[in-house]
Amino acid sequence: MRLGSWRGILLAVSLGAVSQAGAARLSDVIRISPSDAGAPLVRQGGADVAWGGGVYLVVWDDDRNGNTDIYAARVTPDGTVLDPGGIALTTAVNAQKNPAVAFDGTRFFVVWEDARVCCDDVYGARVDPDGTVLDPQGFLVSDAREVLTNGLVLNLEQHDLDVAAGGGYWVVTYAAADPLGDIFAVRLTPEGQVVDAKDLYLSKSSFNSERFPQLAFNGTEFLVVYSNYVGSRNDGRDYTEAARLEPDGTHEFLNHFWSSSQNASVASHGEDFLVVHRQGANLQTALLKADGTVREEGFAAEAEQSPWKSTAATFDGNYFLVAWAEGAAGDIRGVLLEPDGTPAGCDILELAMSGARETQPRLASDGTRHSLMVFIGDEPSGSGEEVVARVHARVLENDLQGDESCEPEVVPEEPQPQPHEDGCTATGGGGSFVLGALAVLALARRRQR
Repeated sequence: MRLGSWRGILLAVSLGAVSQAGAARLSDVIRISPSDAGAPLVRQGGADVAWGGGVYLVVWDDDRNGNTDIYAARVTPDGTVLDPGGIALTTAVNAQKNPAVAFDGTRFFVVWEDARVCCDDVYGARVDPDGTVLDPQGFLVSDAREVLTNGLVLNLEQHDLDVAAGGGYWVVTYAAADPLGDIFAVRLTPEGQVVDAKDLYLSKSSFNSERFPQLAFNGTEFLVVYSNYVGSRNDGRDYTEAARLEPDGTHEFLNHFWSSSQNASVASHGEDFLVVHRQGANLQTALLKADGTVREEGFAAEAEQSPWKSTAATFDGNYFLVAWAEGAAGDIRGVLLEPDGTPAGCDILELAMSGARETQPRLASDGTRHSLMVFIGDEPSGSGEEVVARVHARVLENDLQGDESCEPEVVPEEPQPQPHEDGCTATGGGGSFVLGALAVLALARRRQR
């Protein structure tokens, strides 16, 4: 793996392993879901997490009732699961899946894709920090139905939901299949009332396929990032694009975009936004000002364990924590970044590396250097040899202490280190990382003044 910045100098160091207790202390892996022992197989997916009211709320979909339904569980800062069987948010007919969750300072709001009527509509439910579900079975947020001039009703499926709170509103984003894909937003009051008569249209163009919106609030406004596929099915290119959204519904498309880019996520430290995305074979980040202009494009990571998959980001009160899934096996790694977007400390964090498929990381933080990462991991079903997808989590404690040095330290091994053609040091032997495939690289820290 290569770690660095667009204008930085890369330094390489070969290690036998990456410490999991260097820049962050990691708990044991926590199983959020119940056991399959003596029960039908339960497959789970679509997990998300938010912090509020002294607990994390983890949400997911699973098929314990036949069709997929939406469940939630509260987790304490030390990783104790308060609701090991899960809290049923909806068990309505047909499938409900892919939930997203946010906290507004008082309660959580969970949204999901819901096919109880016909197509995938957006439903939601409010949940108190004590686990009380205020809207049992959920309520309709948006159905994206259009009445055509001939009287027929066009049912547009809605996917890729995200939700955030700010400025006295909940904001839900989704991609509508109409038929290519456009990005919309819905504003709701804290009581769950939809504000606008028509969903807000955030897309730049209605002629491309736009998917996977993610949003964050910086205390003043929202930033929405999403993927835009331009071109034909066999000859096109992905872009990561962005739009600003004010709490009053005013919105504008930003001219800045990243080409050959996808799998974007976004977080804020209360002023700037950190955008994380995959650009070609690289993981990239960019720090955007509140007006949408780029302050810094200062971090890049390159790995040969392609493909890069989903990304996630949060701000833990001191640093940004970024996580990503990579490789066919589905390993999850991460890094801590300074508030200005430059690397903090020297470690690439191995967040989930069991050897089984681990993917779809999602992050939330309590604002005191503690975060919870949830992810989907394969494990034996307990009812035979079949492997099923389960919701897991790990608590991360940021352990950086002040201005740590990033000078590389090479531990002598047998055989002795040999010069690499790029001037870095690599080691042979089966127990060490191979430079260029999974080498850990440290970048001398710099700040943008």
